[in-house]
Amino acid sequence: MNGGTTYAAWCGPVGCNPRQAQAGSAGFSRGIATNYGGTWHELSIPTLPNRYVYALTVDPANASHVYAVFGGFSRRWIPTAGTGHVFETTNAGASWTDISGLLPDAPGDDLVLAGGKLYLATDVGVFVASAATPSTWSRFGTGLPNASVNDLSLAPDGSYLIAATHGRGIWKISIP
Repeated sequence: MNGGTTYAAWCGPVGCNPRQAQAGSAGFSRGIATNYGGTWHELSIPTLPNRYVYALTVDPANASHVYAVFGGFSRRWIPTAGTGHVFETTNAGASWTDISGLLPDAPGDDLVLAGGKLYLATDVGVFVASAATPSTWSRFGTGLPNASVNDLSLAPDGSYLIAATHGRGIWKISIP
């Protein structure tokens, strides 16, 4: 959300199992809806991966600037899944750019925008990129366990991230 503008991801309506789509049934579909522009509508997203949308992050300074994070593996298990894990739009979803760069082909889980940087939680740790050059990613955080990071939250004062892992606890990571 950004003010009164909301973006929401969904899967369905006939099912949320990507394997059903692979088997030839219409068992999987996903989408993004928004009220940007004043009325609710679905975005046309045929160029985005056919996988679960795990996170939508709206730029607090610009409601038409949004990042979409996709879970799953790129075409590894589902041939129609598509490639990429992080996408950016600057025009409220009219077009999207893959900013995944050389990220590992591992599910993306969450994304935080803070201090001109993007912090991405994945199943193989946390990565960081400059918002100005978002397709150049590097590992973030020292001392984090080798575990899936499923959620990131920014501290109220913006000085650190909270990283929730799968089975290895919650970690506090200072933001430089």
